[in-house]
Amino acid sequence: MNTMSEGIDLAALQGLWAEFARISCLRALRSEADYDHAVSLMDQLIDTIGDDEQHPLAGLLDLISDLVMLYDRQHFALFSLEANP
Repeated sequence: MNTMSEGIDLAALQGLWAEFARISCLRALRSEADYDHAVSLMDQLIDTIGDDEQHPLAGLLDLISDLVMLYDRQHFALFSLEANP
């Protein structure tokens, strides 16, 4: 089976990931501090990107938005839609 992941240079990715993590301080959102940092980064990206879906950082904004949305759903849900008929 030929997949895209077969050709990934993990050694290069490790170095790039370390640099990305150092610059962005972004990681899995496991605390409110992680969440606050991600929201701040997301806001900065929105201010920079606007509605330009072709912007080089648009994919990063998508990923961070997904992380923030997931954290929101897990930690800040005031009620469940299933509980309200």
